[in-house]
Amino acid sequence: SSREIPVLRRSMRSLAELQQNEDRVSGRILAADVLQDPMLALRVLVHLEAHRHQRQNHDITTVDRAIMMMGISPFFKKFGDLPTVEETLSHHPRALVGLLKVVGRAKHAARWAREFATLRHDIDLDEVTVAALLHEAAEILFWCFAPECMQKIMALRAQNPSMRSASAQEAILGVSIRDVQAALVQAWHLPQLLVTLMNEENAEQPRVRNVILACDMARH
Repeated sequence: SSREIPVLRRSMRSLAELQQNEDRVSGRILAADVLQDPMLALRVLVHLEAHRHQRQNHDITTVDRAIMMMGISPFFKKFGDLPTVEETLSHHPRALVGLLKVVGRAKHAARWAREFATLRHDIDLDEVTVAALLHEAAEILFWCFAPECMQKIMALRAQNPSMRSASAQEAILGVSIRDVQAALVQAWHLPQLLVTLMNEENAEQPRVRNVILACDMARH
């Protein structure tokens, strides 16, 4: 949780283009761009919680509200120049491919979660979208910071096609990535609502089932 989270190179390019017309950029436009990158969305929410104002008496659970709280100019100042995953994994091209696959899966899950939530007339589509987008955050970070381990996990599963992902992770890492994810969301102090939506132990709740099914569809 103490490591600086890198983001996609395309995110830095896109934000640079938007900043050139900063006066015409709205929070909603910025949020739509941020939601194309789970690492950037995570950084925004973690930053807001780490700098939470004493007078703030409610959690910020969506990216557009987070940007609204920060302001457009402070947002660009804080997030306009971040390390990228392409730089971080420049010596691990296979790991970069693995990471980008998980990012793609997270983005698919977020889109499906939003569609499901729309059909269900959910009380807040953006909350469900963010929860699905961040559902694979720990796996993305393992690809960033432990690429050799992740490649060993992939090799182990290739050798044992019937092996479940959690079993392969425990064999190599000594812990499942899902358990690490549960610990990380607490360490980052993410809003409790998002923590609940991302926790599969709460599957009896319809909104959590929405997130889980969208992530399962993206995975399979």
